[in-house]
Amino acid sequence: MTLKELSERAYKIAHKRGKTSCHATRSEIYNSIRDELNEFKEAMTQPSKHISEFTEIEEELADVLIATLTGMYLLGVDVDVLVQTKMLFNNKRED
Repeated sequence: MTLKELSERAYKIAHKRGKTSCHATRSEIYNSIRDELNEFKEAMTQPSKHISEFTEIEEELADVLIATLTGMYLLGVDVDVLVQTKMLFNNKRED
C-alpha cells in the first residue's frame, strides 16, 4: 500500500469515527496532529492497552502519523511524491 493509499484510508476511518470531516480547516488539521503529539509526549514505555505488542509511545507515534496522513489527504497532497521529493532535498542540505 502506498502512502497516498494509506492517507485515504486514514481519512476514511477518521471520518467514520467522527474525528474529521471533508471540510476540515488547516486549523482543525493542526489541532488533530497537536493532540496526538501531546498524547505521545505523555506516553509511557509500557505495553499499549490497545495493541499489546507495541508500547504506548509506539502507538502514539502511529497516531501522529495517521493524523498527519489524514491531514495530507484532506489537503489533496500526493504523499508519496512529496515525501520522496522532500527526502531528496534533505539529502542535499548542508545544515
